[in-house]
Amino acid sequence: GLFFISWLPLRSILMLFGCWFIVSTDFPSRMRAEQVLAGRNGQSSTVCYRFTDDAILIEQNGGQILYRELDRLILDRQYFYLFESRRNAVMVARNNWSMEGQKRFAEFLSEKSGKEWGQNKSILTLNLKDVSKMLKDHFHA
Repeated sequence: GLFFISWLPLRSILMLFGCWFIVSTDFPSRMRAEQVLAGRNGQSSTVCYRFTDDAILIEQNGGQILYRELDRLILDRQYFYLFESRRNAVMVARNNWSMEGQKRFAEFLSEKSGKEWGQNKSILTLNLKDVSKMLKDHFHA
């Protein structure tokens, strides 16, 4: 639509909206996820995890993730995200638990991993401290 609209203010508004949409909805990640689902004929995967005192056990393959190996703990309204690395995370749905259960689970993981919980952020809400932390994490990863 941008190429067919000649009025510059409207083109600018549409371009700003497109930029905002891409960064605020994490559009590239969603596209990759949709491609993975399409490759599986729409079937999502389910992995069973068991949280013990020492590690997160992966029941399908007998693997484990030690709590001290967790890189980052992030939460949003729907999920707990337990990042083992920049490319691998365990997602735990929050809606299956009571608020008290969610609180106890978050405290348990924070204690075991030694990490504090962070919030999922949009690029539009980043401040200089966040950008500095991202750059430091990127170059030390």
